[in-house]
Amino acid sequence: MAIQYHFNRDLKILFAKGVGIVSLDDLLRYGKEVLNMDEDLTGSVEYVDLSEATDITVSYHSAQQMLNIYQGWMERGIKASILYTPSDFSYGIARMISAVLSSVAGISPGGPLITRTPIPPENLKSWLAGRNEAGS
Repeated sequence: MAIQYHFNRDLKILFAKGVGIVSLDDLLRYGKEVLNMDEDLTGSVEYVDLSEATDITVSYHSAQQMLNIYQGWMERGIKASILYTPSDFSYGIARMISAVLSSVAGISPGGPLITRTPIPPENLKSWLAGRNEAGS
């Protein structure tokens, strides 16, 4: 699987990492698996590391298939998605996906948040709080 992930119950962080070629099917499978997790996701933050993704085969139109899953995540209580995108390519694809998902209000204004620098796990929630304060 091109997406590896685990949930840290103590930190309430869902860590995901895209490796190699990440397809729409990989993203949909990951999203559905998260929806079916037997965990309390209320207040959780998703952190996706795309530093090892060599390709992300998602178009604007195909990304629309992710909307129902994203809506389901909001209903499960995930409060934010943060995408670490160090390359220009992953940054561009992440912005496109974010534009599609921003049509679903609730997790964060404008959809997933994108960063070009990595964020240590212990700093994720304070980084998110700082972004939310700057945006309000």
